[in-house]
Amino acid sequence: MASIRMMTPYFGSGIDIWACMIATVMLSLMAGYYIGGMVADRAPRSDVLGAAVVIAGLFLCVIPLVSTPFLDWMLDTVGYDVNAALMSAVALMFLPMTLLSFFSPMPCVCCWRTLSMADVSQVRSIPSPRSATLSARLAPRSA
Repeated sequence: MASIRMMTPYFGSGIDIWACMIATVMLSLMAGYYIGGMVADRAPRSDVLGAAVVIAGLFLCVIPLVSTPFLDWMLDTVGYDVNAALMSAVALMFLPMTLLSFFSPMPCVCCWRTLSMADVSQVRSIPSPRSATLSARLAPRSA
């Protein structure tokens, strides 16, 4: 929401600009969940997640300082159109939002590994996606 306020003086607040921001948010969440899931499978450690959050936080701290010169440059070189707004939104917000969305897959993987190491008789009431898929495949088909 703050990024749309930052871009409003340059590109306005029309539906095209909102669409660019929503598309950037959705793409960065998708990329963050995907990459975060891959990272969580390979290195499910809290220091990896902490590093991603710190890098995203540092990037977000720098954005207010560089946004005005960057958006001025974008208007001078690319112009005032939807493509410039989309490129500006991606350049300013894609990386930090992708890094911040690493967080969602990491606890899921850590909890899954903790449960898979636990005694199965103690966690029978917790359904798992793997057991549901396996039971669906092994269930006899009714004719």
